[in-house]
Amino acid sequence: MCLALGCNAHGQHLSVLLMLKKWTIYLICIGLIILAIVWAILYLYNSAHRLTREKLERARSTWASRALKDYDFSVSVTGSTEGKYDLKVRDGRLVEAYHNGLPFKPLSKASYWTVEGLFDVLQMDAERTDSTQDVTLYTFVIFDQEYGYPRKYIRAELGGRGAGITLEARLTPAPPRDR
Repeated sequence: MCLALGCNAHGQHLSVLLMLKKWTIYLICIGLIILAIVWAILYLYNSAHRLTREKLERARSTWASRALKDYDFSVSVTGSTEGKYDLKVRDGRLVEAYHNGLPFKPLSKASYWTVEGLFDVLQMDAERTDSTQDVTLYTFVIFDQEYGYPRKYIRAELGGRGAGITLEARLTPAPPRDR
């Protein structure tokens, strides 16, 4: 073989193959390190926003301390319970509610979509996610820093056994009324 290619050419060919092999190994290692870093960042970010009883209690406390009795609340939901919910709360009571632009009948059925109603729903999920026996429920929540209401909530039950939803809410304090 050395006669056909020349000894020098064969050595250079072998040297190039060894260099390519080294670079391939380096690039694979760098790729795995980057993948591990991205996974760690995503894991830490999601862990920071996982719903727990403590986070929910802090949010409820913030909401209670604001004592907001008059507000408009809009909730958009995608997933197994799709729709847009628009509510008016005055003096702490639900006075108007619409689902996809149509009035709720009876009005009491819309109470699940008030801030207090969402807190109650999140309480049930928080009790499940805090349990060491239930690892099938994934939750992600961002509470509003000023008012404490859930601005964004993602709920997914692994294994396809339950509802998966993404909820995004917007609260607007109602202007003060003349009394």
